[in-house]
Formats: sequence, C-alpha cells, structure tokens
Amino acid sequence: AFVSSLTDKDIIRVYAQTLPNGVEFPMPLWQMMLHVANHGTQHRSEAAAMLTSFGHSPGNLDLLFHLWPG
Repeated sequence: AFVSSLTDKDIIRVYAQTLPNGVEFPMPLWQMMLHVANHGTQHRSEAAAMLTSFGHSPGNLDLLFHLWPG
C-alpha cells in the first residue's frame, strides 16, 4: 500500500540524516528503499553461509520456491 501510494515526486524526495561524526548524509527515498532490500539480502546470505558451514543448510531461500504452488 505504501509503495503504490508513492508519486514520482515522492520517490525522488531527499531525506537527510546527520551521522555521528556530524556529517549530513542526504539520500533520495528510492535509494533508501533499494538499500533496505539489498541489505536484507546480504544478511540472509550471510546467515545461510554460516548455517551451512556448521552443517545445517537452511535449504532453498529463493522466494520463488515459496511462491510457486505446491
């Protein structure tokens, strides 16, 4: 619902965060949203690699295998 409510102007709106060192870090909304998806993918792959290295593979994590009918 959130994504479908966005306009072209919404996705290019720039938000700024002040970092602990005092530097302001501006980023458009579309980049923030892409970062969230990419960051989650990175953590999922790292967790899968760790589990597999301990002999307990999490199995297939590909979303398509969860979406395909039975």
